[in-house]
Amino acid sequence: MLKWVIYQKNFMDKSGIELLYKTLRKGKKKRLVMANGIDVHSLETALKAGNDGLAEVYITGVKSEFELQCRISGFDPLWFNLVDCATEEEAVVRAVQMAKNNEADLVMKGFVSTDQFMKALLNKHKGLWE
Repeated sequence: MLKWVIYQKNFMDKSGIELLYKTLRKGKKKRLVMANGIDVHSLETALKAGNDGLAEVYITGVKSEFELQCRISGFDPLWFNLVDCATEEEAVVRAVQMAKNNEADLVMKGFVSTDQFMKALLNKHKGLWE
């Protein structure tokens, strides 16, 4: 099963944005899920990708933390498709599950540690590689 995984240590640098846009422009409109994408950089990227018609973007995360970050950043929470999760760990697992169940075409690392993101991706039973 081939799924795109987008990981960039500093995703908002030029190379990260170029990679995302190059991937999203290929073929039909993609469904992108951001694993715990509740930080300002993830929200800005989600908003831009959605507004430019490149992707239907879903964000997994804890609703209260997501809404707080939206208020701080000046975003309306209704601009986003939030998949509410109880914890950060659940948000990461849910994002990977969405890709595995063909509910998303791309998984992007949001505000989560790299080891936690990779652990969910590579999980023998619930990850993307079987």
